[in-house]
Formats: sequence, structure tokens, C-alpha cells
Amino acid sequence: AVIGFAIVSAADGLHDVKINYAQTFMPDYRKGFAVHVGISLLYVTIAYIPVAYRPIVAGSGIDYAKAILNGITVPEASGLMTMLCKGVGIVFTSAASLPVGLEGPMIHSGLCLGANAWRIV
Repeated sequence: AVIGFAIVSAADGLHDVKINYAQTFMPDYRKGFAVHVGISLLYVTIAYIPVAYRPIVAGSGIDYAKAILNGITVPEASGLMTMLCKGVGIVFTSAASLPVGLEGPMIHSGLCLGANAWRIV
């Protein structure tokens, strides 16, 4: 629940920054729209970087969770770096106003956290 709250709070904060900055250019609607699209493209580019670094974080992650729970070994699917990359990607994807669901990434993040709980404790 704490990870989900942190991801949603960070995405909302970045989205508010984008909207507030675009509104400063709103007397000229073309500039405001261009700033809004430009910041969204920047967020999408930042969200792509973790996927390029660790391609396993692309998608929801539910299929990897099912595979691991059924006993199939999937390399790098339950690492802490995978969870971090998934979190960064979902924060910036959501802040860019792309239609994404948080349920699948939260399931995958829970799997990563549960698999590595012995390292944290």
C-alpha cells in the first residue's frame, strides 16, 4: 500500500507541475498546448529509459507473476531493480496522461517486494 501511495502521489505531483506550467502560457492557447505536449513527450521519454535498460518491465507484469507463482524461473523478473524501473516507468507514464492501469504494475511490484523481503528485513 505504501508503494502504491508513493507512485500515485509522485504521478499526481508531476501531472500538477505539467498542468500548472502549461497554464502560464494559456493566454496564447497554441503556446499552452505546445508546452503541454512538449512536457508530455519529455515524460514519455523518461518513462522509456527504464524499459530500455530492463525490457522485462514493459507491460503489466501479471504474466510474470503468474509464471513465478507456478514455479517457472524467469530471470530478472523479481529483482529490486526491476521494481524500481517499473515504478519510475509507471510514474512518468501516468504523469504524461497516458491511459495506463496501476493494478498490473502493483501486482508485479508486490511480487518483487515479496521475493526480496529477506534482503530488506
